[in-house]
Amino acid sequence: MNTTLQHNLCERQATTVGVPHSDYNTKRNILDSLPVGFVRVRPWDPGRVRAIIRWRIRRTTYRRSYFYFRRPYFPDAEIFHFWNSVANIHRPWVTTFEHAVPLWDTSNREELRFGLKLARRDECRRLIAFSCAAFDSAVSKWHGLLPSTEADSLIAKTEILLPPQPIIYERTGESKRDPVFAFVGKEFYRKGGLEVLEAFDALYATGRRDWQAIVVGDLSSFGDYASQTDSGAKARAAQLLERLRPNLRHLPTPVPHNAVIDILRQADFYLLPTYADTFGYTVLEAQACGAVAVATDVGSLPEVVTAQTGLVIPLRDNLSANTLPRINVAQVKREFAIRVRDTVMRCLDMPLDRRASLRNSATAQLRRNHCPISHSTRLGSIYRIALEG
Repeated sequence: MNTTLQHNLCERQATTVGVPHSDYNTKRNILDSLPVGFVRVRPWDPGRVRAIIRWRIRRTTYRRSYFYFRRPYFPDAEIFHFWNSVANIHRPWVTTFEHAVPLWDTSNREELRFGLKLARRDECRRLIAFSCAAFDSAVSKWHGLLPSTEADSLIAKTEILLPPQPIIYERTGESKRDPVFAFVGKEFYRKGGLEVLEAFDALYATGRRDWQAIVVGDLSSFGDYASQTDSGAKARAAQLLERLRPNLRHLPTPVPHNAVIDILRQADFYLLPTYADTFGYTVLEAQACGAVAVATDVGSLPEVVTAQTGLVIPLRDNLSANTLPRINVAQVKREFAIRVRDTVMRCLDMPLDRRASLRNSATAQLRRNHCPISHSTRLGSIYRIALEG
C-alpha cells in the first residue's frame, strides 16, 4: 500500500484529541506524549483569539478565559486536553495543571468557584497535576474555596503525572579537568542568575579560578515578582560578567533549545538557585545530560533534586523573598547569596566518586519517574477511560 495512503488511513482511524494550546508546557506534557491511536487537532479557541488581539493592541491579557465552544467544534474532536484551563463543552475533557485549576489571574472567589464548577461537571473526566507540589497546591486552594464534599469530588478525579524526560547523554566517567558550571534562565534574576554571578565573584576574590562557567540569560529581565530586582541589578550583573570574563561565558537569550542541550552536555554542574518555579524543566534536561543539579527547594524542585540526586539550597521555609515585607528583602537576598556561594564551593571540592554517585542516582530517578514511554501509556489510559465515561 502507498505509504501516504496508509498514513491517511491510520489518521482517519485514530481518536482525535483537541488541544488548543501550543506553548512549551503543552508540547512537553501533552503533544510530545500523544499515545499510539490518538491524533491531535487544534480547535479554534475564541479565548486565544481575544488574547492575541489584546496583545496586538498592547492591552492587558487577562488569564480568565475558558474553552466554551459548543458543537460544531472547528475542527471536531472526540476528547479535549487543556493546560491550566477548564471548559464549558458537551464533550469529555481533561486538563493538566501546574499549581491551580483554573489558573486565572484573579482573586475573585466567585469567578474561581465558577471555574471549579466547570471542573466538577461530568464532562471533566480527569484533572492531571504535573507534580506532587501542584496537587498539594490545588487541593489547598479547593478546600479554601469550596465545601469539603465539593473539594473531595475534585480530588477524586485528580491524579499526578510527572513530565517525561528521555535520557539524552550517558556519561561513562568523570573528567579530572576543572569543573564546568552551567546556568540557563531567560528570566535571569528570578532564576537566581545574579546570585550565581556573585558566587563566582566571591570565588575570584579568594583566588579560586579552577572552574569554567556558561551562563545563559536576559540581563534586562529585572523587575519580576520573586527576585524584586530593579535596573541596578542589570548594572551589577554587567559589571560581574566583565570581571569574570576569563572564566565565564555569557550568552543572551534567546538560545535555540539544541544549543542549550549542547551546553548541558558540557556541564559538570547545573545551577538553578531560583526564587520561584513550578517545575524547572532544565533541571530534568541537565540530569538527562549527566550534570549534577543544584537547585532551591521551591515548587516541584524537591521532587527532582534531593540529597541523593544533587545539591539543595534551602529557600522555601525562611528565605522566600517574595512573601516577606520589602524591608526584609535585602537581608534575605544577602543570606541567600551566601548559601549559593557556599554550595558552589561544595561543588568545586566534591570528590569525583561523589559526583558520579549523584549523577547515577539522578539518572535512575529519571528512568523511574519520567520515562516517556510510561508517560505516553498513562496518557492513553486516561483518554480511553475518559471516553468510556
